Amino acid sequence: MAKQVYKIDQFHGGVNNNADPRDIKDHEFVELRDIVINNIGQIKTMGRGALLNYVFETDSLTNSYGYGLFAFSHDYTMAGHHSLLRNGITNQNSGSIWTATTNGLYGWTKNNGNFTYAAQGDVGVIYQTANNRQDRGFNSTNYKLTYTVAGYSESGGTPVFKIKGGSGEFANTDQNLTRANGTYTKTFLSHSSARTGKFSIQASGSTMNIVLSNLKLEPIAVNTGDNYLFNYRGPGANNVFEDVIFTYSFNQGTYAVQEKPSSDTLNFSFPREQGATIYPQYNLIDGNIRLSDRKKGEYNILKWYGYIERNRWGTTSVKCNKWIYTDAELLSPTDTNIVLSGSGSSYSPDEGKLEISTDYGFSNMVAESGKWNPNGVVGTSASSGNALRKLISNSAVFSSNMVGMSVKMGSSVSIITGFESETIVHTESITWSDSTAFQVYDSYDLGFTWVYDGNQESLIHNRTSIAEPTKKNFSFFIQDIAAGHAWDTSFTGRITGANMYYRKNSDTSKTWYHLLEIDLNKGLRKSDQEDFTTTWTQITSITEYHLQDTFISEPPTFETYETRNGFKNDPTELFNMNNDDQVGVGYSTGVFANRQFYIGNIKMANKDGIYKNHGDMMLKSLPNKFDLFPLNRKVEVSVQDGDEIVHLDTYADRLLQYKKNKLHIINISQEIEFLEDTYMYKGVKNPYAVCRTDYGIAWVNDLGCYLYDGKEVRNLLEHEGFSRFDVHIRDLDSSNGWFNYDNDNPSIGYLPNKRQLIIMADPKGEQHDNSIYLYDMTTKSWTYGLNKIDTDEESGSSLPVSNFVNDYKGRLVWSAGTESSELMYWTDTPTASITAIIKTKDIDFNAPAVRKRIYKVRISYKGDADTLTFQYSVNGDNNTFYNFEGTSLGKPTGSADTTPLEDTNADDTYWYHAELKPATTSEANNIYSFQLHMSGTVLSSFAINDISIIYRIKTVK
Repeated sequence: MAKQVYKIDQFHGGVNNNADPRDIKDHEFVELRDIVINNIGQIKTMGRGALLNYVFETDSLTNSYGYGLFAFSHDYTMAGHHSLLRNGITNQNSGSIWTATTNGLYGWTKNNGNFTYAAQGDVGVIYQTANNRQDRGFNSTNYKLTYTVAGYSESGGTPVFKIKGGSGEFANTDQNLTRANGTYTKTFLSHSSARTGKFSIQASGSTMNIVLSNLKLEPIAVNTGDNYLFNYRGPGANNVFEDVIFTYSFNQGTYAVQEKPSSDTLNFSFPREQGATIYPQYNLIDGNIRLSDRKKGEYNILKWYGYIERNRWGTTSVKCNKWIYTDAELLSPTDTNIVLSGSGSSYSPDEGKLEISTDYGFSNMVAESGKWNPNGVVGTSASSGNALRKLISNSAVFSSNMVGMSVKMGSSVSIITGFESETIVHTESITWSDSTAFQVYDSYDLGFTWVYDGNQESLIHNRTSIAEPTKKNFSFFIQDIAAGHAWDTSFTGRITGANMYYRKNSDTSKTWYHLLEIDLNKGLRKSDQEDFTTTWTQITSITEYHLQDTFISEPPTFETYETRNGFKNDPTELFNMNNDDQVGVGYSTGVFANRQFYIGNIKMANKDGIYKNHGDMMLKSLPNKFDLFPLNRKVEVSVQDGDEIVHLDTYADRLLQYKKNKLHIINISQEIEFLEDTYMYKGVKNPYAVCRTDYGIAWVNDLGCYLYDGKEVRNLLEHEGFSRFDVHIRDLDSSNGWFNYDNDNPSIGYLPNKRQLIIMADPKGEQHDNSIYLYDMTTKSWTYGLNKIDTDEESGSSLPVSNFVNDYKGRLVWSAGTESSELMYWTDTPTASITAIIKTKDIDFNAPAVRKRIYKVRISYKGDADTLTFQYSVNGDNNTFYNFEGTSLGKPTGSADTTPLEDTNADDTYWYHAELKPATTSEANNIYSFQLHMSGTVLSSFAINDISIIYRIKTVK
């Protein structure tokens, strides 16, 4: 028969090692390593990890493999940047953090909590170098210095008190500071070389005294936007870094903290077990990030991070405009926060305190001016009779409405427990005196709450009680409420106001009724008012503002704490409320959907105060209140099944609840969730085994790789009814097998620009040399890459790797390493390989029972391939390989060569053609099948366009 041509010019089938090599499709391969075939009709080398940036180059850090990285974008700049000054708030005299100099006998003195200056013409300077600062800061950027001056005096001369500016300094120019007692803020521009300059404050004067404290140097964020990465690094040497989350800015191209982070830095939680590593769970909701340790360790405290922009006290001059890192728990006020004082007191409310004038015990002491204590009476006891546990009046004063009210005679106080007649009531066990005056009255508890973020309310703190035993129908009155400062600390930043409640102690239901609302900007409104009718009055700029003369004549009863909030004032019915012990609580996973925050695998205290893990439980927050989780909003699908929730995700009005062994798909399109389907054996061991794509949610486990597109779950190892991989083969290092359940913990990431999945076998870096599988979602094909997560294939290093995230450009990014902490991203630019493998199907030319002769193989390629081993095998024999003749200018040389291709790298603008002739003709004659094997080193320019096999079918005998 005549010679024929078998052409291979389609390669996009990828790897198929589940079927016999002879039975796979022509465009499929038995093995591909370090090769991609997503460009239809071409074979190219695979991309790899590329360096994005570094965190540190000298300090040793621990990487919580598989976790720690989080990408987000925000409207405001300067995320992660807080006070630049180290020990600038509580201990200026710590070590050599600050330096104090003077040209004479007098000048600055460093003290434990402040600096003092006392001089007679001397020039004194205190400064902090760039290396000693908490954060070096940025060049040519707006900053503000907040400081407090006390004990100030001056006389004569020309006193100077300023931030030094210019070359070698942090500030661009000199900045005069206020020479008077008080707290001030100075804004200025940093120098063009501020990152290496000193931050200096200078004072001089013939006679001047200053006590300087509370120094905070902070960047001024602007709403031009930035893109960020959170990168958690575990404890460093001697636990120096204490669970620091470093914030990388793409605008600045650097990290917020470069030198020596401390407690002022964005830290995850304090304290924690010595040497323990945490596994951060991040959730971005409306621009604010909520964090939990997935392990829910003994000391875990839920955290909140976000930018707060709000005015205070009805002004535009006092405001909280900054990034805040604080607890997510909605703490109630305490006695320290709600200060009760008389009207004659000297007001100087500290940050975070409401100081309330209570001269009359929260009332104006005028009877019949309102409707508080409407059933109160004053009477005289009977002159005779057994008065034990009874109060017998000599006139008709009692009524059944008095049951539960207080009764007082002299110093004895009891509660009316029963009504017998208009002259006899029963009380608690007490002996009353004859012919003595008594009072029956109502007492009221007064409670306060904080309002967070404008719509989330804490539980009530029962602050005090009021009672007017001798006054019937009095009016409730607050003479003054004083507050001040910017309320911009980690504790106060989220607080937008307070609510005041009352409950009548004779009310057996103990219902808390709403009295009034205090807004830290708008003022005060009573419970029956729509608007804030009482506004803040400035007494002292920044530090003191008042709400004056609040009258409430009648106890309001139309709004209760429960009707306002949707839950009772009971910490045992809420998750993570008033966790006074500050012990480990938390959740392992969370997802935001339908304006609600779902959390799963929860650790919390039961009604007996015992902390327990609920691995099967989900809770959903109240709508638009993402820190409030009433326990009656519990969602449980499968309980006590020996499994636990690992990860939550959403797609197309469905919530995907991944357990270790199964997947629940829950319909959340309606108010009440319901289970739609359960898929056994499709769970995940770790959350980093799940990622989002623009096709749906993808994930990986030891039995397959899956995609949920909103309608069905598909195993991506299967195509057209056949499996591409034999999941029982575990020889992953030779790219033939799938993952091993006992040893591997695969992670997954998505490349949106190529519509590809990257699956890493072992983020811990202990095996498989940081190798990957790459799945092309367009061609539905698989390939394998060896050591592709590292930047250098020849190094052979296996580094611990964080989870994969997509940055604002869509790039796949991860953090790797234990010391230099490399930030890396995936580049699909072809790279050189020393371990490339291309193994075709075992080709039988559609005539498996007929003998053939192979004359030559013609290959169209480009790039350097002169060290690429290129051989063939016959009849399905994978142990014996035969050589082709070498080539010169594409023609056979007549000599056998294991690397027959030439170096065409000098010109890779067009395709080269090589004719590969079997070195021994007999070895390629009378065969039934033929297979090509390529392995070894190729440069990044290497590519194959097509392969043609010239053969002849022998006559059938």
